[in-house]
Amino acid sequence: MALTDEELWADTPPEEIVDEVVPEIVPDEDEVIPEIVDDTPAVYSMKVDGKDVEVSLDELKAGYGKASAADAKFRDAAFARKQAEEFITQLKTDPWKVLNDPSLGLDTQNMAREYLQKQLDFEQLSDEQKELIDARQKLADYEDFKRQQEEQQHNNKMAELEAQYHQQFTTEIHGALEADGLPVTEATVRRMANYMSEAMNSDDPAVQALTAKDVTELVREDYMLDFKQLLGASDAETIQAILGDDVALQLRKADVAKLTAGDTKTTKPVKAASGNNKKSTKMTQDEFDSYLDSF
Repeated sequence: MALTDEELWADTPPEEIVDEVVPEIVPDEDEVIPEIVDDTPAVYSMKVDGKDVEVSLDELKAGYGKASAADAKFRDAAFARKQAEEFITQLKTDPWKVLNDPSLGLDTQNMAREYLQKQLDFEQLSDEQKELIDARQKLADYEDFKRQQEEQQHNNKMAELEAQYHQQFTTEIHGALEADGLPVTEATVRRMANYMSEAMNSDDPAVQALTAKDVTELVREDYMLDFKQLLGASDAETIQAILGDDVALQLRKADVAKLTAGDTKTTKPVKAASGNNKKSTKMTQDEFDSYLDSF
């Protein structure tokens, strides 16, 4: 009768059974076993506002840090609010216990004596004196209330005037710029506003009387000076690059329009050659370009 595996290995120690059944695998020294590295970032599914979203481990760490900081602030605020509520409750139920706390440093006995002395002094006053004190207190309260109202009305009025002057200056500046042909840009408006502000704050009545129209002339002169300094120190290529092809084309069109209109101020009449009825020769392209550059 053949023995089963259990009967065959019954008296053999377990470690010998393993050595016999599973032989030791010795890798080849020259064999390189590649290390498997999973570069795919871990993604976790979460519910945010009732929606399923997928977030990475870095996002989870960042979110946890923010949530922890927010929780700490909420805990601090809740603790401070609880302390304030407890203090108010104790002050209502047992005010002397609260006031006698050593951390406050109050002399409650002296406070009580002063309070009682004031009450006794008041009770010893005649009815006329009491009415006078009451009237003075009411007058002081009324004057304080009136002062607060006047301050509020003054602040409101100043805010209205500021808005009104702002709108007025904006309208005047835009109108003056459009009438004078200057561009209504942020930089131009800022220059106008600076000049008008300096005029208003000046001690000279003549300067204070400057209008937006007067200021546009100053702004125009500033622009002209800036352009002359910039373009005067630049070569032709730099000037064209600054102006751009569109502006350069507009300038050439304007010059051509002057030429075709027969501007007598810039051209001289051609005298007919004596004894010669030949027609005048046309300008070459180089001569025409040189003529345009002379403007």
